[in-house]
Amino acid sequence: MKKEFNYSEDDFDEFELEIELDCELFEKNDFQTLLEVRKNRLDLKRNNIYDHYKYAEALLLNKKFEETIEYLKPLYHENPEWSDIIDQILQALYGLGKTENDFKWINSLDILKIDSKTIQLCTSYLKNKRKWISLTDIYLHLENYGERYLVFDEDQLAIFLINHDQFEYIGDKDFYFDLKFKLRKLNT
Repeated sequence: MKKEFNYSEDDFDEFELEIELDCELFEKNDFQTLLEVRKNRLDLKRNNIYDHYKYAEALLLNKKFEETIEYLKPLYHENPEWSDIIDQILQALYGLGKTENDFKWINSLDILKIDSKTIQLCTSYLKNKRKWISLTDIYLHLENYGERYLVFDEDQLAIFLINHDQFEYIGDKDFYFDLKFKLRKLNT
């Protein structure tokens, strides 16, 4: 039987206010208050998995890496395919100086780091493309639309590609989201 959700206008108003407060705290880098706010929300709505995820995010932002991992373990075991939880666990592990091998995963993970495999995947993707390809498109290709976990962000990928002699780029390298790449033509 499919469960129906009936949301009232008050629910949407409350959600909008929560987002506004979160954005304000992010802008101020006030992650301690964000943690307190999200803890209070969690106490009010214990059955909402999204609030558990958001609380774990606040733990992570406060560099409470061990606590983040311990908090997420039961959520992960209930939802082993939820990529956001996996990503948070990975971030906490890396924050502790550990690797992905220091956690007992239910399913194996495809993790991509900035290395020769990344070069190979970028080269393969750009190989027969005549047009410039945006950094975002390259990043999404590498991520394989959520099936692969990247331990770098778009900015780090941009720096890596800019500094690699196999690629050329157009755009302002100070604004990575605006960059486009293609393979450098070999002089024959």
